[in-house]
This record gives sequence, structure tokens and C-alpha cells, in this order.
Amino acid sequence: MTHDNSDSIIYEAAPQPGCAAAFCGALGHALVSLVRRKRIYIALGLTILPIGILVVAWSLLPSRVIAGDRIFRAFMDNVYVMGLPQLLALLLATMLIAEHIEGRTLSYVLTRPMSRPVWVWGRFTAYAIVSIVLLVSSMLAFSAICLMLPGLDLAVGILTGLPQYIAAACMAVIVYGALLVLLGVLSRRPVVLGVFIMYGWETLAIALPGAMGLLTVTRYVRRLTPEGSMLQNPPMIATRIGDFELATVEVSLVQALVTLVLLSLLCVFAAGLALKYREFSGARATGT
Repeated sequence: MTHDNSDSIIYEAAPQPGCAAAFCGALGHALVSLVRRKRIYIALGLTILPIGILVVAWSLLPSRVIAGDRIFRAFMDNVYVMGLPQLLALLLATMLIAEHIEGRTLSYVLTRPMSRPVWVWGRFTAYAIVSIVLLVSSMLAFSAICLMLPGLDLAVGILTGLPQYIAAACMAVIVYGALLVLLGVLSRRPVVLGVFIMYGWETLAIALPGAMGLLTVTRYVRRLTPEGSMLQNPPMIATRIGDFELATVEVSLVQALVTLVLLSLLCVFAAGLALKYREFSGARATGT
């Protein structure tokens, strides 16, 4: 606020913080918000569940030697790569922006002198940090317990594929989260659309021959897993005559990684621009 010579008061607009300061502010606020929400306990329970299942299964068969290699690969493939990332994205990322839209608190957020895309990117980064910490901690704890349990016949050499499993799981949680954040900005039913895409469309498309699987996230996430993974096997059709292998279009490891990174960046940037456009439309309607 300043005064001119005629004693009239002139109000100056609040300066807009830089991108780095705005990003850190949105990141810090989103981290605190995610940790305080009740859904974080559900996410924590989901990541602890595989460890509990392993311990319970081992305690029920104390006198038998369990095939540790098969159990390790089965949990890493079906739970940590193709199960938990999707559930964490649905639980934590879907309502990351949509909760402000449904709760009608978005207008209060948008009044702050902050770039709206940067606000979205900061909140998404907070989701990625929380989800990756939960997921990686569970995977490391699961692997350590597999080594410590007596009677679990687990070859130490199989753990060499653990870094690739961790990379695949982290990329899955990032890409699915970015997709659901975009759906949360564009749609009023992001959960329904997310369930349809991940458990409907992707399940169908990945089982079809040809290049249809290239239109799914699952196809590229599976390519990031190590060579011994069951996810690397091509789809099969079981008939009375025999099992037939379906021909699919192969992608390299680099192609899969680049595709996932570009897709996640595209979704997050599109979510930020879509929110900026919606704010412009709302401001113009209010002014009118």
C-alpha cells in the first residue's frame, strides 16, 4: 500500500512467489496433508499386508521347506508391481486435486498468488514421495524377512533382481498417479474412470495379441521387471489341443522407460494446464 501526493490510497498487487518457492510450499503443505489424512493408514496397511501374509503362511507350515524363489517372484510380480501401485494411486492420487474441487475449497486455493501448474506439480511430487517411501520400505522389509525366515528356500542370487522390481514398482506408482491426478482435474468421477482403465481396459488390452497392449501402462511396466519375472512371459491361450502363445509387439527396456517417463510428465503438465484453464473460465464467469 502506498500514498500519492493527493493522499489517495493505492493498493499494489501481492507479488507472486517464484516457481521454486511456490513448488516447495505446495510440496510441504501436501506432505503434511497426506500424512494427516486417515487414508494414509489404509495405504500403510496395504503395504504391510504382504509381509503379514508371508509370516502367517510360514507359521502355518513350520515343518516344511517352502519354495522361497517362487514366493518371492510371485509377490514381487503380482503384489508389488501389478497390485500395490494401482491401489496406492487410487487411494492417494485420485483425490489429490479432486478433493478441493468436490469440497469447493479450490477457489480459496486459487486466490493465492501462485502459479496453478506449479501448485499441481508440488502436490503430485508429495504423493510420489509418500507412495514410493511406503512401497520401497515394504519391498525391502519383505526381502529381508524372506532371508531371515528358516525353512524358506530362497537363493540369495535372486535378490539381484530386486533393484529392477523396485524401479518397476516406483514407475508404476508414478505413472498411475499422474494419470489419476489428470482424471481428478478433468472428471467428477475419477475413481470410477481409474478403476475402469486399470482393471477393465488394461486387463482386456494386455491379453489381446498384436499392438493393442502398447496402449496400456501395464505393457511398459512389465518390461522393466527382471528377466526371470513371470510378467515377462507372453500371453497364452489354453485349449484342449495345447497352449498357444499370442504374438505381441515387443518393446526394449529403454523404450519402456522413456515412454513411462514421458507419459507421467505429460499427464502432470496437462493437469496443471487444465486447472489453469478452469480457473480462467471460472474467473470470467464470476466477473460476468
